[in-house]
Amino acid sequence: MLYYKYRGREIPAIPKKQMANTRTLTATLQDGTVRTRKTARTYTHLVRGYVKNFFPEDPNKERCCFESWCGRPDLMEKQVEQAKRQGMKRIEVTEVK
Repeated sequence: MLYYKYRGREIPAIPKKQMANTRTLTATLQDGTVRTRKTARTYTHLVRGYVKNFFPEDPNKERCCFESWCGRPDLMEKQVEQAKRQGMKRIEVTEVK
């Protein structure tokens, strides 16, 4: 067992656990941006919400303020509704590969 010293006491070190079967998922957005995520979970959709008037120097420029990775189509629909409630002006749904 490994130990480290903290304020004069020896404390046992907890080994890091490795994620099982990790893989990298990619989602390509409409503007060509590629979002990646390294995970062991299964995701089917990426939901992103954009707002306007965030930047005072360019009021027509959009900013992403909402992003959610979803594992099932019903959860994707729920996240789309949540983004609408938060006032997102444009919502983009992308399939994950």
